[in-house]
Amino acid sequence: VKPGGRERERERREGNRKAMRQLGACITDAALSAAFLGAALQLRRRCRPRTGGARRGAPRWYTSFVWAYVSGGLSCALGCLMWGLDLNLKQGSELAVWEMAVADGMAVGMFGEALALVAACWGFQASVSDQAFSLWARASVLLFIFCCGYMVLGHSVGLSISYLLLPCASVGVALAVLVPVAFAPALGY
Repeated sequence: VKPGGRERERERREGNRKAMRQLGACITDAALSAAFLGAALQLRRRCRPRTGGARRGAPRWYTSFVWAYVSGGLSCALGCLMWGLDLNLKQGSELAVWEMAVADGMAVGMFGEALALVAACWGFQASVSDQAFSLWARASVLLFIFCCGYMVLGHSVGLSISYLLLPCASVGVALAVLVPVAFAPALGY
């Protein structure tokens, strides 16, 4: 065995594994993006009013679901770019402006998706008044604008990429809230 041969082979294998993980995540995000955008188009087509004019007949949760689908599709498409171009392996200081825009768009998209899913779930609840739903929808928009401001302020003060991508965690929080709510009727609540 040549000196350093085993170590080079190990590095090559680790590089192959890393490339496969990157490719797998890229393909997953591309498929999710297509699914999100396809679902938004189907929902739009199904909730379209029979007669011309505004969407007066659409349910109150309609806009929230479209927002969730579009935000999710955008964040997955940008996530695909991040994985495909290995941007997630770089430090924040190494990213060019366009690369940081891709990362920010992905984070803001995931945050918007989480807010919209919670708003849509809130709109599904028969016990929630139209006024309360409208208040939550407006609060969601303000939180989304706050998130965008957080990203701009974070860049201006030099926050690390870990803190800038913090809004991505909101999807997990939203799912932790939504899963029990979705199962509540089955459990008799």
